[in-house]
Amino acid sequence: MESLFLGRNNLTSTNANQMAPKSAFYQLSLISCNISSDGIPIWLANQTDLAVLDLSSNRRITGNFPRWLAEQPINELVLADNLLQGTLPPELASNGGIQTLDLSENNFEGEIFLNRGTNETEQSGYSMLILSDNIFTGSLGTHISNMSYLFYLDLSRNQLSGEAFVFLCQRSYSCPQYVNLSFNTFHGNISIYSGKAYSLNVLEVAHNRFSNIYLPRYLEELQLLDLRENRISGEIPACLAQISSLQILSVGNNFLRGPIPSNLSNLRSLQILDLSGNKLRGRVPNHLGNLRGMIHAPPDSPILGFAQINKPIDSAWVSGPSIPTPWFEVFWKTHNEGLPNNHLGLYTLLDLSNNQLSGEIPNSLGNLRSLKVLNLSHNSLSGPIPASFGNIKELESLDLSHNNLSGDIPESMGTLLQITNLKLSDNNLSGRIPTGSQMDRMNNPDSYANNDARLCGMQILNRAMMWR
Repeated sequence: MESLFLGRNNLTSTNANQMAPKSAFYQLSLISCNISSDGIPIWLANQTDLAVLDLSSNRRITGNFPRWLAEQPINELVLADNLLQGTLPPELASNGGIQTLDLSENNFEGEIFLNRGTNETEQSGYSMLILSDNIFTGSLGTHISNMSYLFYLDLSRNQLSGEAFVFLCQRSYSCPQYVNLSFNTFHGNISIYSGKAYSLNVLEVAHNRFSNIYLPRYLEELQLLDLRENRISGEIPACLAQISSLQILSVGNNFLRGPIPSNLSNLRSLQILDLSGNKLRGRVPNHLGNLRGMIHAPPDSPILGFAQINKPIDSAWVSGPSIPTPWFEVFWKTHNEGLPNNHLGLYTLLDLSNNQLSGEIPNSLGNLRSLKVLNLSHNSLSGPIPASFGNIKELESLDLSHNNLSGDIPESMGTLLQITNLKLSDNNLSGRIPTGSQMDRMNNPDSYANNDARLCGMQILNRAMMWR
């Protein structure tokens, strides 16, 4: 038997010593089978021809990573989402056959030692390395940088530290297409100097301690750059506006100061821009109304081009290991939400909240007709709400709270048919709240609280009557 897929069955046990002869399988998937086992089933040690093994999402497989499995000549090994623990056996480092290794969502600990040899030829095996959601410690070393065929690297949600970019994506080393180092304690600079980094597609380094960023303009394939929750200070780095391929840029919750540079409008493909939680000053630039990715958003499709990535070996079997679907977390409407890549093409967001911006909101933001979420809250913006906001027909969430806005809420907002979240509290707004088929539903008094006493409308009245 060459391939066997028993995924999503209730096997509970895998005592197959009697039924599985030696070298019976080439590809074997026992994903989500509710297997309860103290360790990886030992009968798999007899499957010496096994090239693909997927035991993911059983969640009751415990124990350490067995040495006999580390020595198996397997091409793809997926043990994700179980209860495995302990350190990785040294035999795993010398196993040159493994191309895809996914140990995510376990309790593995210790340092990551995957050094396969002394030269690039000996260390070129890994193409996908996914060790996220564990308890790994220590720093990255040359064993990561020398993996010349590595295109997918996910080390997120561990306890790794040190200067990650000392070896990763540097002059003499290759650079993966997907890099996720989020939720660790890396520090130093985010710097890319590798001439082989032109194919870098995703760089996620959120929730670390990086302080500066240096990116070359030749990153023509970079679509997602997530720098949230770091220690980046000074003005918004000029290099960011040079990467015209960006579709998602998040620099929220850093220590950025100064104005929002107008040349960010050069990012014509940008669909999600998050600059929230900094100390940015000055006006909201008129040029942000020229962001084409928020004017004419593409149809629902993956925003990231993983469909074009060719895996080094063939996994086109029933449920073989595949490229994981990335999730990108943003403050969506009222809460943090993970947005899946396969639907990211639907989302457009502009978040400038929690800064020190002042002046009037430019009318040009009304050009962003495909914008779904606009958050300008917790600034010092003044003047009226632009009537042009009525042109943003796709708008689902608008938060202008905690500013110094004044005047009437424009009647044009009554034509917004997709709006489901509206926050205009803590301003100086007055006059009658506009009506409309959807605006009439925006009847939470908290949405309009702490404005001029002359602000009135059926939305406030109806809710007040309901509570009598």
